[in-house]
Amino acid sequence: IIVNMNDIISGNYNLKLIDISGKTIYELNANNDKKQISIDCSKFNSGVYFINIKSGNKIYQGEVMILR
Repeated sequence: IIVNMNDIISGNYNLKLIDISGKTIYELNANNDKKQISIDCSKFNSGVYFINIKSGNKIYQGEVMILR
């Protein structure tokens, strides 16, 4: 999975990839210098996952599907 931050994020942020049961399977704390995040999904099962990005008081959410 590649997540492009572009200019929507300012300052530090926290990115989480969460499985359908609510378990965080990937977490990254970074700053806005890192505009593109690459997540290796080779060890994740097929299914729906949620991406949560928190920056300050803003929260961005998305959904991805991994197929094997």
